[in-house]
Amino acid sequence: MAILQHTTLPHASVHEPRWIGLNGTSASGKVITNSSSATGISEYRNLAQADLTDLEVLWQIQEFDGTVAQTHYIPATFAGDITQIDGIVNTAVAGGTNTYEMTIDAVTVTGSSHSFTVTPGSGGTAGDIITASPSALNSFSPGSIITMVNTAAGNTDVALDIRWVITCKRT
Repeated sequence: MAILQHTTLPHASVHEPRWIGLNGTSASGKVITNSSSATGISEYRNLAQADLTDLEVLWQIQEFDGTVAQTHYIPATFAGDITQIDGIVNTAVAGGTNTYEMTIDAVTVTGSSHSFTVTPGSGGTAGDIITASPSALNSFSPGSIITMVNTAAGNTDVALDIRWVITCKRT
């Protein structure tokens, strides 16, 4: 019988590794991965955050009337960093500028400001998306209070309807 390398086996013949040495350590919480030191060897290890590529979580806040000068509150249920804030208008901006910014525990998130104006592409047309990428003061902990704050005096639009999507990376 010929000796075949695992890399040449057809898919149906591939199996899980039959032995991985634990050297007396517990396998609890560990996963099978390629060895970091030897080619073709598997090992049990704990994953580091750098090993995980899909840590983004999308939060969607319900629509709210953007003309009312209110603060809209969001409770944080995990630790993370806000990486992007998207606001989309569901109705066209008829007049004035409608400006919002985000805070975390009453501290303004740097780079979170959104201004919706009458100009198409800047909130002036239903479906316009305004994006901000926070650059500092964007980390939160479980129990933090994240808010969207109306910061423009004199918003004049009747029933300006905005939906926010906040992209967060768990830490």
